[in-house]
Amino acid sequence: MDQIQSVGLVYWQKRWFRASLITTLVFSLILLLLPLLMQWGLAHQLKKQGATEVTIEDIDFNPFAGTLQLEQLRFSGAQTEPAVLELLSVDVNMLDLISGRLLFNEATLSGLSTVIDRDDQGRISINGIPVYPVAESEQSTARDEAAEPMDYGINRLQFENLKITYREPEFTQLAQIESLTLENLQSWDPAQAAKLSLGMTVNQADLSVTSELNLFNETRKITGSLAVKALSFEPYAKFYRSYIDRLQGDISLDSRFEIAIGQQISADVENNISINNLEADYLQLTHRSKSLRWQGQSRYAEGKLQLAGNLQIDDSLTLDREQDYQLYAFDQLTVSGFAQDPQRVAFDQFSIDQFRIIDQVEEKSFVDLKRLELNGLSYNMDNPELQIKLINLSQPQVSLVIDAQKQRWTD
Repeated sequence: MDQIQSVGLVYWQKRWFRASLITTLVFSLILLLLPLLMQWGLAHQLKKQGATEVTIEDIDFNPFAGTLQLEQLRFSGAQTEPAVLELLSVDVNMLDLISGRLLFNEATLSGLSTVIDRDDQGRISINGIPVYPVAESEQSTARDEAAEPMDYGINRLQFENLKITYREPEFTQLAQIESLTLENLQSWDPAQAAKLSLGMTVNQADLSVTSELNLFNETRKITGSLAVKALSFEPYAKFYRSYIDRLQGDISLDSRFEIAIGQQISADVENNISINNLEADYLQLTHRSKSLRWQGQSRYAEGKLQLAGNLQIDDSLTLDREQDYQLYAFDQLTVSGFAQDPQRVAFDQFSIDQFRIIDQVEEKSFVDLKRLELNGLSYNMDNPELQIKLINLSQPQVSLVIDAQKQRWTD
């Protein structure tokens, strides 16, 4: 025992040993206390912002390895449900950081549940905690004092199981993100395409996105696909009520897109759009369609829009509610080979089956067409000229007895 003490005393008298031991103890103390200080600081800042309750189960931070992990954060304002974050994990490449490059090896955010409220004055709060906008003077100061931009990148960013409710007067939207992944984002390598994938539901409608992002070229490019399944119009009534009194139905979308953003913006999009069980009220009119389907392409370049595709509408009618009669109805309307550009509008074929119409002026005429068909229609806008290759009417009928026809339609 005396020998051990003497050896220890010998080493303690050496300056390098004392410096190494003290440094090790200081670093150990820092590693021990820093997570506690971070936990206290985060809770203090949230309470300073207005939180009445904050709990954090654990924070693990290693500044030398560049890792941070926060578990089970809960906070709320007065009389509101708490926001919950189950896991936040960050892994930064410290060697790149020393050389002036911020690279996230991996970042994960999982199990977030929060409510965002916006009142009629535009003020935003998160689970009862006010979010104050940054003053313009502070933004200008931050821009003026900004250092030379740092290169940055993300090898993998993962969001999982997020539940975000957004509320404002007369509107509520629930977004549930099952998975959002961003990979291979590198500002120092413009040729590297980052990959983005998203799977979520918006007001119970499935939405998915896959995309490749070239964001650091002189001309930024975004390519990918977007799919939406059965998104209802009704939750968005606040935004269309000034134009349409009532709108019911849902929309589905399957889209492929390529967008370039440089000195000018260009976009090429292929769309399959379907609207089902559409019903709309406008003034005294009601319109109903069982389905509307569009399959086509659109191109926007140099400030000009071009469209091409096919349109089909099934089981459509329009009613005058005040006069209590049907204005028109048809079983199917089809437009094939539609094309539109700034110079002309054209289509290969337009057809409408079982078309029925009432003249609003006479109010005593009824027209029944088994089929109306137009082929090779073209309209030149620069030199106004309408051309139609063929018009075909099949079994037209006219009746002056309108009441009987009204009864047949309502049946």
